[in-house]
Parts: sequence; structure tokens; C-alpha cells
Amino acid sequence: MKVKIATAVELDKVPAKMSEYLQGESDMYSDLSSKHQMCINVLEGVPSSVRCQMALELIHEIRTGMASIDQVLSDAATVLMGYAAVLEKQESESMAEGINGVPESMQNATEEDANVHEG
Repeated sequence: MKVKIATAVELDKVPAKMSEYLQGESDMYSDLSSKHQMCINVLEGVPSSVRCQMALELIHEIRTGMASIDQVLSDAATVLMGYAAVLEKQESESMAEGINGVPESMQNATEEDANVHEG
């Protein structure tokens, strides 16, 4: 049985954390590739029920591994979609502040309110 574990990280650490998370599965790719090649080799040999059983076991292991990788990629995609949404919101808020760095809420202030009084 698999369970989801949630952790909290600072916003700027999300890309590095996702990189670490994805790196954890990178070795599985080479393992699956090796099993795939073994399956091909088994099936190229002299036909037998034993070879078929070996190929079926390898195929099952490959599919299980691919499902595990798919779950990791799905989790990472979900986190990165949320992260991208936050970045987009921050970027649009920054753009809304205008060229002079005036917050959007103050952009509509009257000229009188915005003038500096000399005195």
C-alpha cells in the first residue's frame, strides 16, 4: 500500500526539491531498460514455456516500474503546476505595480495626493 507524505518547503526551494524527488527515480530507468533488453533476449532464444514465463515476469516487473515512475512524474507535475501558478500570480502582481513601483491600489490616486509638498 502506498501513502502520500506531504512536506513543507520554502517557495524558492521547490525546483530543487522536485529535482531531488525526480533524481530518486532516475536509476530505475536504466534498470527497466536492462529488463527490457533481457526480455527481448529471452524471447529470441529457443521457444519454451520456461522462456515465456521468464518474459512474462520481466514484463510484469517493467510495467510495475513504469507505474512507479509515472506516479512520481504525476506527483511532480502536480506540485510544479501549483508552483507555476504562484509564480504567475507574483509576476502579474509585479507588473501591476507599474514602471515606477507604485502599487496598483495607489495608481488611481489623484495628482494632488501624489504631489510632494515643498515647504
